[in-house]
Amino acid sequence: MLRPGGRLLIADLARTPREYAAVLARLNAQDIRVRDLGWRAWWGSPWVPTRLLTARKPARSGRYPLRAPASRPA
Repeated sequence: MLRPGGRLLIADLARTPREYAAVLARLNAQDIRVRDLGWRAWWGSPWVPTRLLTARKPARSGRYPLRAPASRPA
């Protein structure tokens, strides 16, 4: 579970970032980005690089505003 406005980071060798990006786009994720983690994240050779996908869950809309915290008595 990810709170509204929260960030998701995925580093995976089994699937391509495009697969994750497609699913996250259907779920209305925002700021979907993919970047290479560089040579330190290679698994044996440059033919198996690790890429990082980041995305952000949209903030809550005005339809469901957050409740103000209850005030405490002094």
